[in-house]
Amino acid sequence: MAKLPNSEPWALGDAYRVRGDIHAASGDLDAALSDYRSAYAAGWDAEPGNAVLLFQAGDVDGAISALDRVLASVGWFGLQRRGLILAHKARICAWAGRSADARASLDMLAAQFDGWPSPAIRALATEAEASLAATTNDDPQSAMQFLQLARQLWTSIGAELDAARVRLNLARLLTAKGDLAGALVEIDCAHSCARRIGARLLERECAEIRAELVPKPINKAPERPTAH
Repeated sequence: MAKLPNSEPWALGDAYRVRGDIHAASGDLDAALSDYRSAYAAGWDAEPGNAVLLFQAGDVDGAISALDRVLASVGWFGLQRRGLILAHKARICAWAGRSADARASLDMLAAQFDGWPSPAIRALATEAEASLAATTNDDPQSAMQFLQLARQLWTSIGAELDAARVRLNLARLLTAKGDLAGALVEIDCAHSCARRIGARLLERECAEIRAELVPKPINKAPERPTAH
């Protein structure tokens, strides 16, 4: 950070934001929050990473408000990243069960952009559609199809962490469907990726879910031979 020019505060602010995202991906949430605060202190923005952490901490209103502040902005950051922020809002609202807000964000995305701005934004929106299909429409098959598409989109741009995260959601749906073998494939792929890229929280989550599906065998004491 010390090498960044003082005359370009936006560069320092965005560097803090990006480093915060890296810390969040690796599982160091305290460091991520510290960097996000530093980004704000530099007059920049820390979304959507900050909103995702707020949601994960249980502060749904805080997460959505943080994204809404960016959407209301007329500055370069808010305008340039509008599609990404809308897609994150749709996904967080869908996860939180706020289906009407999620659908409104998805409709706004479709109305404001000619097609999809990027595979990442399309992947985020597809994840939101999966959540809506699973919770609002009670349609697990459609939810699975949306997640498979999201996984493909993340994989196509080399976003391994996001692809692995989607794989865990797929594993949960497959488990509910009774497809244990399919769920384990997704979990093992996600675990391998998490270990390779150093995503400690995701790696631990993969291990915990796998342990629930495949309990450790109980070691029985050897039987003593009976006397004759």
